[in-house]
Amino acid sequence: MLFWFSNLIGMEIMDLKASLTFAGKDMRIIVFGFRPRTKQRRVIFDALLRCAKPARIWDLYAFTCGPSKFSKPNSKVRLLNEYFRLLRKGSHCASVSMVEEGSFTLSNDLWRISNTNSNYTVCSSYPFALIVPKSISDEEVIQASTFRARCRIPVVSWCHPGM
Repeated sequence: MLFWFSNLIGMEIMDLKASLTFAGKDMRIIVFGFRPRTKQRRVIFDALLRCAKPARIWDLYAFTCGPSKFSKPNSKVRLLNEYFRLLRKGSHCASVSMVEEGSFTLSNDLWRISNTNSNYTVCSSYPFALIVPKSISDEEVIQASTFRARCRIPVVSWCHPGM
């Protein structure tokens, strides 16, 4: 049988062979082979089906790809710990008191953590802390936001872990 997931990928299960065959939109075909008489193929198929057509939001790949490295439930603390990782300041550990006091402004050679949006006054849809170039002052960040749509200034939002 052939399944199509959101115009994204096709999947074919051949009953005679222990394999999964994927046919992509670009006509590339990927075949996965499995040991006979195991349930690996069904487990993989069910997992892909859940991610391609999720019944709940928690079935999306972003939520199923693994547990968070940070056990702290506070989202601001998790954000700061991720920023510390991006700035290569992994030895620092954020805390709730650090967030409340605003004492989280660290930097490296090129980037710094800014607290200009700590009350969400610069941009209500951005987090309370921003990673901005070290050479730009907080006043320049605020001034630049006035010339942007919905005050959305360019900031670092993601960095590959190897960078």
